[in-house]
Amino acid sequence: MIYEKLNYMPGECMRSKRYRPAFEYMFVLSKNGVGPFNLITIPKTTNTNPGHFRKKDGSLKPASSPASIGDTKAAPNVWQYTVGGQSHGHPATFPEQLAADHIVSWSNPGDLVLDPFSGSGTTGKMAILNGRHFIGIDISPEYVEIARKRITEVIAPEPDYLANMDLPVIQQESASGLTIQ
Repeated sequence: MIYEKLNYMPGECMRSKRYRPAFEYMFVLSKNGVGPFNLITIPKTTNTNPGHFRKKDGSLKPASSPASIGDTKAAPNVWQYTVGGQSHGHPATFPEQLAADHIVSWSNPGDLVLDPFSGSGTTGKMAILNGRHFIGIDISPEYVEIARKRITEVIAPEPDYLANMDLPVIQQESASGLTIQ
C-alpha cells in the first residue's frame, strides 16, 4: 500500500538535487497471515468494461472477475490524502481518514488494533470510533499523554466503554517510556 500526500511539502529541490518525497509505504502486519479484508470501494468515474488480459499470443481474454461492483469499483493500492491540519502536539500526525481506512480494511468490529508507535493517538482514536479495541505504545511520555487525552475525548460519551472491555487495561512505566494497553 502507498499513501500519496496530495499537498506534500515542496522544499528546495534544486539545492538538495533530488525530488521531494510525496508518498510513504504503508505496511500491514498480522500475526497469522492475512486476516480480515474489507474492500474499500470508490465511485466509478466512467462506464468501463471489466477489463481484459493479454495472452502470450497477443490476443485479449476477458477478465474472469470484474473490478466493478455496481456503481463502485475496488479502490487502488495507492491511497491519496491531504497532509496537515491539526498536529495535536506531534510533528508527524497522519490524517484520521488514513488510519480509519486501514482499520476498516484489515480488521472487523471487536478486533484488537496494535500501534507500536502511537504518537498522538490517531490510530487509537479511529480504532475506537470504528468499534475496535486498541493497544498503543510510545516511547515518549509526552505523546502518551496527548494520545490519552484524544482517546479519552472519544470514549467520554460512553463512560462504560473501558468497564465493558474484555482486555485488561495496563499502565507500565519502563526505562524506555510509558506503555498503555
